[in-house]
Amino acid sequence: MSALTSFFGGAAAQIGRAFALMEACEEEIAAAKKRHRRRAAAIDKVFGVSAPTTPVVGKGEELYRAHVREMIERAVAGTPAVDATDAELIGALCDMSQIAPLNSVAGQLYERLFLKRLPQAARKCGASTRDVFGVDDFEREMRRKLKMPKRTVTW
Repeated sequence: MSALTSFFGGAAAQIGRAFALMEACEEEIAAAKKRHRRRAAAIDKVFGVSAPTTPVVGKGEELYRAHVREMIERAVAGTPAVDATDAELIGALCDMSQIAPLNSVAGQLYERLFLKRLPQAARKCGASTRDVFGVDDFEREMRRKLKMPKRTVTW
């Protein structure tokens, strides 16, 4: 039994996962700063706005890394951080699929985002892109509903 487990009990696993995600975020930031040296100051701010949100919590490190990478893309481009990331939409769609089967529009958006942000995993699952009417409107509506108004930062 580790000292952490003996002191915190069942919370030790949660604390360990939190530190693992913090480390993953720091790794993504360090790699991005090497690629975008001129935007290093903006990229440093990503850590403060990349806490796992409800749709991403408990969905695994790869989805969280996709979330962080998208926040880095926004920092480099200087675009707002308040809009939901693709990873957050993927997480929300995953949650929705646990309640009821996704309709064709939601399913297509799920595949599109999965292929964009987690291409290797998506290909293993057989995901493919196809055009379904209404996907873009559904995506805009999801982003509107999942907007994070408190996630503000000046890059």
